[in-house]
Amino acid sequence: MRRCKEVSFGAYSIIVFIIFKMLITTICMLIATMFFLWILFERKINRMKKMTEKLPGPKTTPIIGNGLDVGRTPKDHLKCLLRYCSEYGDIYRFWILHNLIIAVSNLEYVRIILSDPELLDKAYFYSYIPFGARGLVLSPAEIWKTHRKIIGPAFHLSFLKTYVDIFNKRLDSLLSDLSENVNAPEFDIYENLKNYTIDNICETTTGITEYTDNIKRSEVWNLLECAQDALMYRVQRPWFDIEALFRLTPMGRSVERGKDKLKILIPEFIRTRKEMRTEDTEHHNVLDTLIEKMEEKIITLEDVGDELVIMFAAGTETVASTMAFMCAILAKHPEVQEKIMEEQKMMFGDSQRSATFNELQSMKYLGMAIKETLRLYPIIPVFGRKLRKDYELGGHILPAGANVMVYLETIYRNPEIFPEPDKFDPNRFLPEVVSERHSFSFLPFGAGSRNCIGYKYGMLQIKAVMSRLLRRYKILPGNKPLETDWKLSLLPSSGVYVRLEDR
Repeated sequence: MRRCKEVSFGAYSIIVFIIFKMLITTICMLIATMFFLWILFERKINRMKKMTEKLPGPKTTPIIGNGLDVGRTPKDHLKCLLRYCSEYGDIYRFWILHNLIIAVSNLEYVRIILSDPELLDKAYFYSYIPFGARGLVLSPAEIWKTHRKIIGPAFHLSFLKTYVDIFNKRLDSLLSDLSENVNAPEFDIYENLKNYTIDNICETTTGITEYTDNIKRSEVWNLLECAQDALMYRVQRPWFDIEALFRLTPMGRSVERGKDKLKILIPEFIRTRKEMRTEDTEHHNVLDTLIEKMEEKIITLEDVGDELVIMFAAGTETVASTMAFMCAILAKHPEVQEKIMEEQKMMFGDSQRSATFNELQSMKYLGMAIKETLRLYPIIPVFGRKLRKDYELGGHILPAGANVMVYLETIYRNPEIFPEPDKFDPNRFLPEVVSERHSFSFLPFGAGSRNCIGYKYGMLQIKAVMSRLLRRYKILPGNKPLETDWKLSLLPSSGVYVRLEDR
């Protein structure tokens, strides 16, 4: 018995020793691997470091750079960037792992970067968006040029007029849904606006007017939210720049499930649209064009899916958020509401009908109020380009591989550009006032070749909704404060609570 215990104890000791040895070996291997990666890392960025050592910017930590400085939340990230701008001026550099970021807020520098037809590649963080890699927003320059030519005609004037008809058709349903909250306690108007915009983008982009058993609004929303969440998850955790590590996380697994869902959803969109079409059906939307080009083998099924994802993302959250932010602002500025109403009454009298395309184009003051909303709540808060070659800017030679970033908050909150920047004042966009500012002081949807293709689409939709909404209801403030969340776009993080009263 004693001998048996001795043997058991000896075997146990051997097992412990083996495990301990394996643990030490693993730790040593990890240290060696990290050291090797650090050497490769330093060799890769050494040239960029030398070329930008005279640029102002914060001190960096080995490997991590300034990744820990910029914070773990979007608000912390933005505060840090505003602080950097205050401390280091209108061009400075910082690092997130091996990603060199050159932030510019000098308006002439911004013009040069965004207008350069050779600077078409997007900054590093766009690659964190898991869906739509070959779509207009994310694709490399070579792919983007081809796809822009294919999709561009869908946003020409003649098509925009037909889209207005779709916006107006769905407005009756939106106002009917909102009527349940009239003369009642505060409610979250953002939810109603999200559903309205996604229904519009579905019909204008694909021609599909109703959801099916296999194409559901909720599933599309889930995919869009997953894409935004994955982006900020990786931006705020620089170590997940390594794709293999990210895939091991719960967020990474969620992304993989989303990709699997897309493999089912996109062919279903194509099949449903083909069943709707007849020989006499005119090709008048993006999906029709993409299907045609796919059948001609100019693009692939993956291209079709990526473009649809990008169209849905760009045409829903950006538009819905802008309208929601505008409702929140107008609720606190009844004098602006009344001025908008004066313009509306001149055009419509007491009529509650929807506006035509030409009437929407003529709503000057409403357009000014929308632009001022976009200044206070920049729906796309940052633009970025990646340099393929060394680039001279403002007397500095920026190295190839650097990411040149424009953070709109540093422009829109600059009192030298916009006096009293925290004040809501649509008159900032009177033609005579605009003419005195730099042409790149206001960039609601980008500038240059890679500006947002759907800018006019979005503005028309916002005008169509706000015109009828304000003619029918007064918007009053709720008690719940407005909070924002910065992902790829700026979003209301916990809804937009307002009250409605009949006019």
